Amino acid sequence: MEGQIILFGCGEIGTKACEFLGSQNIQCFCDNNPDFAGQTKCGKPVISFDKLKKDYRDAIVIISADRGNADQITRQCEEDGIEDFLVYETMRDSFENGERLLASIQEPSNRIYAKMKFYRDKVRELRLEIDYFKRHSDIRSMKPATGKLRERQLRTVRASAQLIERLGSLKIRPYLTGGNLLGYLRSGGFIPWDDDIDFDLIREEYERLKEYCISHMYSKEEYNRKEESGRKVKKVNRGLEGYYWLDHLNHFQVNVTFPDGDSIGVDFFPIDYYSQNCSFEQLMELVGRMRREWRMAGMSREKKEACVERAKQENEKNVVKESSNLYFGVDNLANFRSYHKGGWIPRECVFPLKQVSYEGELFWVPADIEEYVTYLHKNVWEFPNDNIAIPKHFQRHGIVEEKL
Repeated sequence: MEGQIILFGCGEIGTKACEFLGSQNIQCFCDNNPDFAGQTKCGKPVISFDKLKKDYRDAIVIISADRGNADQITRQCEEDGIEDFLVYETMRDSFENGERLLASIQEPSNRIYAKMKFYRDKVRELRLEIDYFKRHSDIRSMKPATGKLRERQLRTVRASAQLIERLGSLKIRPYLTGGNLLGYLRSGGFIPWDDDIDFDLIREEYERLKEYCISHMYSKEEYNRKEESGRKVKKVNRGLEGYYWLDHLNHFQVNVTFPDGDSIGVDFFPIDYYSQNCSFEQLMELVGRMRREWRMAGMSREKKEACVERAKQENEKNVVKESSNLYFGVDNLANFRSYHKGGWIPRECVFPLKQVSYEGELFWVPADIEEYVTYLHKNVWEFPNDNIAIPKHFQRHGIVEEKL
């Protein structure tokens, strides 16, 4: 035999695998049960997973366990960098005898193919499980996040409330939007896998916020170099030393930093009043052109900035100080997505704003929350098609909910 064969699993399937393959072709068994380590199985020694990682990393590992345990073992191998593994139960019926199976897996390309087949079958099973879960679950009864993700959600809420309080002199009223508003509608707080916070602002207040932050806070570049010796950066007001701003062109972000090195981005998005002389179709035509230009700009910030500025200038004739029609500004990330409900947001849907308790803090929300959410999300009461339970930003910090 060119490659050592180790059977991972000492149960009934392990016995059958050893008989099928021939014990003379098996180097040893591996098992997660510490009581088995040092014993023998079918005349072969049983080693621990730690010894497998240490001394047999070049062996071919055949997982000889039932499907439920095999799934756990595959994840265990993946997490510890053991990549040359196969699942016995998914291969057994494809071969007349053990000699043919052994001959096949000695070829690396065949092992890769067998592993790909295992993953394809697993993906199909997971899709069926998820579809079943969606059909028989109520999204309004989802349990909150747990562990470090939950801690971060609550830290985000507290930090956002403190930031808005510090900005009180601006007389602005940012109101919850996006996934945060959707989560509030469904269950009174965060969507379990959400990990950031978003606010909409009427244009006049949005520009006031930007102007103040740019004048009174560090930019990200200034914040990063403020500790460098000999480098001069602007002085900021007392209490604002731990903040910095980022202009993403399609929204404005204020980052809150913490002594432990963590930071939280609070996102603000502009909302415009639109003239009665402007049709919704005209706005969508402009938005479509801007999106195409944005994509063509690639990674160039200069080109993207020029793209957004052209769209804003062209849209100036449509924007008024106040009217009965509101919609996301052309420089609002919501306009960069494909879904649009197909009409203006009525003023009475937004105003008068009201305050609600969101995860223990008071925030503004639109007058008609359920109606407003329908302009942001197509299927308000349904599970999303993808990214269920996958935080969008949280994994960048190396933290994921406990075994999501």
